[in-house]
Order: sequence, then structure tokens, then C-alpha cells
Amino acid sequence: MGHTGEMPPALYALDPAQVIHIGSFSKTLSPALRSAYAVAPWETLSRLVALKADGGTGAVEQMLVAQYFSSHFDSHVAALSSLLEEKLRVMLEAVARELGAAAECFVPKGSIFL
Repeated sequence: MGHTGEMPPALYALDPAQVIHIGSFSKTLSPALRSAYAVAPWETLSRLVALKADGGTGAVEQMLVAQYFSSHFDSHVAALSSLLEEKLRVMLEAVARELGAAAECFVPKGSIFL
């Protein structure tokens, strides 16, 4: 979610019949978890599953993500967003204090990068 509370629609939302949405939980839960997902019509997903060549993420890790996020996703993302907003504020203050007019920052609407 953007720091402003607004977020443009995902490409998938514009045409779910023609877009495959692929995401991961590495930014929202844990970088080391390496658990991802795909959202598409079953006709497409079934063909992708047939092409899968690696072992992927273990079942225990997938069940952990599913169990935790089934009841904590919204609160987890809200807490994470607050933390990232605070880090952004601190970084902006530090850049202004240390570099003054020598640096000009683009303030992101929602990101982990400055």
C-alpha cells in the first residue's frame, strides 16, 4: 500500500482473464522464506503447473504462510507500512540535516527505497 493510503489498481484487476499475477511474500513476511504465488484462471495455472521443474518451496513453509496470513495479513501489512513510513521519515530528516541543499530527494508514495 502506498504511504498515502492510495494505490493504483494492479494490472491483474484490469483484466483477470488475460493477466497472470505473480507475487512473493519476501517483502511482506520474510526475505528468506522464498514463497511465491500465481493468480490466473485455472486453465492457465494447470498448464503452468505441468511445466514446473523444480521442487519449489517446501510444504511446511507454504502452510506457515497460509496459516499466518489467513488471519493476520491486514494487521501485518498495516504494521509493516507504519514501520516503513517511519524509516522513510527518519531517512528524509537525515538527508536534509546532513546534506542540506546539496541533495534533492524524490519522496516515494509507497516504497522501501528513497
